[in-house]
Amino acid sequence: MEIKSIHVTNLIQINKFMGLINQFKNNLLNIKRKRYDKKSKKKILELIPDLEDFINKSKSTGAHYSDYFQLFDYVTRNKPKYILECGGGITTFVIAKALEKISYKSSMKHLIISMEELIEYHEEIKQIFPPELKKFVNFIHSPRIEKKHMFYCGVGYKDIPRYDYEFVFVDGPDNFSPVDKIRKFNFDLITAIQISSKPIDAFIDTRLATCYCYQNIFGKNKVNYDVVKKLGIVKNVSKNDLVKNWGKKNFKHSHGNLTFDNGN
Repeated sequence: MEIKSIHVTNLIQINKFMGLINQFKNNLLNIKRKRYDKKSKKKILELIPDLEDFINKSKSTGAHYSDYFQLFDYVTRNKPKYILECGGGITTFVIAKALEKISYKSSMKHLIISMEELIEYHEEIKQIFPPELKKFVNFIHSPRIEKKHMFYCGVGYKDIPRYDYEFVFVDGPDNFSPVDKIRKFNFDLITAIQISSKPIDAFIDTRLATCYCYQNIFGKNKVNYDVVKKLGIVKNVSKNDLVKNWGKKNFKHSHGNLTFDNGN
């Protein structure tokens, strides 16, 4: 009995110690996130001085400053012609400002397809959006529906226009299914791939379940989640990456675990 009691006591102490280690790791991660967001805020406000004015006008919940910087940086560097934005708001303004910067040096037309399911947000963003940036955006109000690919069942926008998308930003719609009210992954990257003839990169804002599903579909070499930026990053996916015949080989690159990138 004494040996058993000592064993239980040791287990309790080990669990407490592991709990302290996990708490330390989480605190360290939060410090990294705050530092990165602070640096991102400084950078993006230098690039878009009127960003905070727009934020103050908008009723949108918005995103992190790190998201704004990542979006602006990606778009200005890669210059995608057609962008699908799932969930409009402040990020629409940021991406449009990036396209405006591109347009000074290029005659190519670029366009954001900005999807929104809530009519009040859809109308509000159109009302407050700067007139000089409206040429870069097609605002579309669309209900969310349940969508399926093989045995994957997700939620997405019903009325996504057909364009050769090259970049997708996922921050909507609400991921509860309108059919059974169960939380599901955001499907619309798959819809964009099915529509587009171009390879697509994507950012997924925070949504771990969505990143998990996409990593299982596309593999760890295509999808990871940056824990500091709180951003899912998808690289160079196309119709060729959509699995048509499921088999054991599909689990070689993804073993049911979401790959995390520590942002280094």
